[in-house]
Amino acid sequence: MPKARSTASRSDTRRTVSQPYAERKERERKRQARMSAEGRDIAPMPKVRRPAERKKCEASLQYFATRCFADKFKKSFSPDHLRAIQKMEDSIVNGALFALSMPRGSGKTTLIVVAVIWAIVCGHRGYIALIGPTANHARKMLRTIKVELEHNDMLLDLFPEATWAFRCLENKANKCGGQLYNGRRTCIEWGKDLICFASIDGAPSSGAIIETAGLTGSIRGMQYPTPDGRTRRPDLVVIDDPQTKRSAKSETQCQDRLETIQGDVLGLAGPGESIAGFLLCTVIRKGDVADQLLDRAQHPEWHGDRCKLIYEWPTNEELWDQYAVIRSEELQAGRGIAAATAFYKKNKRAMDAGAKVAWSERFLVTELSALQHVYNLLLRDETAFWAEFQNEPKDESEDAELLTVDQISEKVSGYARRVVPPEADTMTAFIDVQKKVLYYLVAAWRSTDFSGWVVDWGSWPDQGVSHFTLAGARKTLAKQYPRMAIEGRTRAGLQDLVDHLIGTEWQGPDSATHRIRRIGIDAGWGETSKVVQQFCREHDHAAILLPCFGRGITPTQAPIESWAKVDGERRGLKLVIRPTKGGGRHLLCDTNFWKTFIHNRLGTAIGDPSALCLPKPPRHQRYANRMLAEHCRAEARTRVTTDERSGDVYRLPPSQPDNHLWDCLVNAAVVAAAEGVSLAEHRPRKVVKSRRTKKRVSSLAT
Repeated sequence: MPKARSTASRSDTRRTVSQPYAERKERERKRQARMSAEGRDIAPMPKVRRPAERKKCEASLQYFATRCFADKFKKSFSPDHLRAIQKMEDSIVNGALFALSMPRGSGKTTLIVVAVIWAIVCGHRGYIALIGPTANHARKMLRTIKVELEHNDMLLDLFPEATWAFRCLENKANKCGGQLYNGRRTCIEWGKDLICFASIDGAPSSGAIIETAGLTGSIRGMQYPTPDGRTRRPDLVVIDDPQTKRSAKSETQCQDRLETIQGDVLGLAGPGESIAGFLLCTVIRKGDVADQLLDRAQHPEWHGDRCKLIYEWPTNEELWDQYAVIRSEELQAGRGIAAATAFYKKNKRAMDAGAKVAWSERFLVTELSALQHVYNLLLRDETAFWAEFQNEPKDESEDAELLTVDQISEKVSGYARRVVPPEADTMTAFIDVQKKVLYYLVAAWRSTDFSGWVVDWGSWPDQGVSHFTLAGARKTLAKQYPRMAIEGRTRAGLQDLVDHLIGTEWQGPDSATHRIRRIGIDAGWGETSKVVQQFCREHDHAAILLPCFGRGITPTQAPIESWAKVDGERRGLKLVIRPTKGGGRHLLCDTNFWKTFIHNRLGTAIGDPSALCLPKPPRHQRYANRMLAEHCRAEARTRVTTDERSGDVYRLPPSQPDNHLWDCLVNAAVVAAAEGVSLAEHRPRKVVKSRRTKKRVSSLAT
């Protein structure tokens, strides 16, 4: 019995001890829970520090942008910026739908980010679908929005109920589930594709959503279940550039994206519901997604509008043509645009006359004005300028009718290489100056109809092979003329090559001898331009040497015949010979015109007037003409049409194949034209009176 009493006593003691422990444990649990709740509870919220400014921001997107994002808008808004801001505000507040194109680099994405934040924090919209050309592009915009919500102090001062909860997350998405405000969950979300604003009673942004997607991604499923069991759908769609450069070049991709916008995007609000939205874009090529949406005839529901970089061009085109020449020569010489800028500074008033640019503050530190910036962009890439900066892409189509390499190499006459046909009465040559070698080509022409025969071609130093590339040339000017700078060895090479060409008596099949009448030399290469001009002036046979400059004139530029005349100049078909400062003369020609001219001659059937032929290769050298044919087919031809003119534009593809003999052939024809060789239809006509009939008749001028 005593033992039993002892056991019971110990049991009572354990109960007595465990009861206070359990109570203490419960109290500790509650205390920790209370401390945890207090740590997760973001109350109290900061107060609005500038109520008057907040009201102004709520009433105006423009004021909101300049007040809360001053670091992003350091330059004044242009009229086009103000137009875009007004259209975005109208779309957000009144539910309008519009598409607006802006020049590349105008800050479209920044404007979109600001407009989306304004729409949410002011309570104008509750669910915004933010769509980019790709998912990554859209995510980048969302990341920018998240940075502003976390770190923009002005937003915190004016709209704390929209931004305070995000700051408390400290960019940690795992804190979202436990965040409280006055003991209630905020239901905030902080993901890479979606953010949900904190649910706070009385806050305009309470429960608002921004979700991103790429235009080719999963757009149809955009919806969000709310804590009270409802399902929300987007009430505003914002599209930033609906296409990439790659997709813009594909008609199939353009059509797919257009159908997605018209169907999936505009249907995001749900069956029977309309959706507000705006689309900011830049046109890449004619007929792409942006170009079609901006066309009010095709898609009037988008109310398309186009902004430009320049609205009125200056009236003095001649000075800008001179600027273009100076700029090109200086850039080729590796000296930048300082000389061109100095020319513009000297003639600024005359060159600015009549111009109207969209944004007067848009220019680089190396430039003097927005107008100079416009011309630098135009001269850098004209096709891209009209599309991406003017949003008026020119009608371009790749020419599929260019002759093939085989067709050119097989267009041969019955005369062997280095033999001058008896029908020819004029011989010309051209030398293309390159850093490693000099290319040359000799051609014979019939002056009455521009029939032509390629007589010879090659390089100096002679490579000793029938086919080679400039990059793989083994015998170079540097090896031929050692211990000379590039200027010295270029002049030495020209001296030897010109002496060789002039000293050669070219034979005809009837043993008649012929000599070259005129030799053109490329003077447009920066480092050697002055060397070539000086060489042509000082050579013993300076009378037959002519430094030449090619100008790739496009239909949007002033043609040669409209250039202001210079004293002592002589003009021909798309060419002009002018006096050179310091003595001598030089030739300027429209290379785009002459390249088409020569291509047409190559395409003319043998035996027809004005046909151009290559020499007949020896039997054991079937591919003797291959290298020349490859050079002639190196460039791509594009047809460009404007309101005033149309014409071909030639450009080397990105692979940069050799085209030097093509330049030689084209310019040899230009030099021949300067010597009087012409087509019948290009000769001027004069009107005379017949002695017998006393009537006026036309005859060809001799």
